[in-house]
Amino acid sequence: MFIDAKQLPWPVQQRLASKGYSIPVAKTLDQIVVSFLTLHDVNVKPVNFSQGSNVSAALIAATYGPLMVSQNAMMKGQAKAASLQEWTSWKQWALSHPDFQAFKEGEMGDFKIELARINDYVNSPEGSAFVASIEAERKANLASEQVLMRRLLLSMVAIGLGIYAYVAVHGAYCKIIPQPSKSSSPVVKIYSNGFMCG
Repeated sequence: MFIDAKQLPWPVQQRLASKGYSIPVAKTLDQIVVSFLTLHDVNVKPVNFSQGSNVSAALIAATYGPLMVSQNAMMKGQAKAASLQEWTSWKQWALSHPDFQAFKEGEMGDFKIELARINDYVNSPEGSAFVASIEAERKANLASEQVLMRRLLLSMVAIGLGIYAYVAVHGAYCKIIPQPSKSSSPVVKIYSNGFMCG
């Protein structure tokens, strides 16, 4: 049975990495395009659309007013649109370039070679035994964690029931003790059994 190293659980991948079998991360298409463009002396990066902090907008609003905030947002939007247009045109140029496919295969070739080396080890008898031992250890740890969680849950339920019982008994005990009249000052009586009613 073939085992794909990328499909192994994270703890197993970490232990494989400690033995020198770190699973590589494939480059995205944008990363490959940036590398290809850098070879051709084009320094352009993909546009990042993450929403930044609104601290600058709040500072501008406090200093210059809401009109400046809207103008600032409009200028940033125009700059992003220009960057996006530039990135899109260079990306299309790179993707249509006759050398790009060979460059992409070369970039992905290192990833595929390293992944094949790791898959060969994982599917070898030594690697299979190593992965099986890690899986057995992981399952044993998981079982012991489940036992601990059950014990913790039961103890929490027991504590909750104990508190509920104490409050219920305390309330019933205080109801049968005659309370002082409302005209007198509030009195808290502590009885010999430890209950406080008042």
